[in-house]
Amino acid sequence: MKITTANYQRDGAITGEALIDGEIRQFIFNESDTHPLAEEFRNALKSVEIEPYIAPKEERLEAALIALEAEKETALKELKVEYDGARYDADERSQLRVTGAVTLLSLAPEGTRQEWIDADNVTRDLTISDLAAIGSLIAQRVTEIALAYRAAKDAAIESAAE
Repeated sequence: MKITTANYQRDGAITGEALIDGEIRQFIFNESDTHPLAEEFRNALKSVEIEPYIAPKEERLEAALIALEAEKETALKELKVEYDGARYDADERSQLRVTGAVTLLSLAPEGTRQEWIDADNVTRDLTISDLAAIGSLIAQRVTEIALAYRAAKDAAIESAAE
């Protein structure tokens, strides 16, 4: 018998081919297999220097972009802003609520206040100016996150092109 190929698989299995009596035969063994051929394949693999798998540039770029997108989405979902000593949620739903409150309060009589629950679950009494300031802070942070993501994405694409 002559082993012609032998490979470790990600799940720990060993696959390979062997020339036996003039015929190529394919084999698959799991880690705990006690078959004598399994031991021969293991020994053959021990004597070979195995190079680590390096993904092609396209795969590495795709993985980097997916990771960056996930980081951006997490940052946007967990976004908080601080205003007048309190922290406020700034995720997409909160952005809509702040925008809606500012719009509606702009139609209310001057001096109308709105109770608002901050990120620490404390009720705050806010004016339209307070809510507009919170909305402005949210927009600023969202823009910062978007610009940071864009810069990281551009850097990843440029790095992959080299």
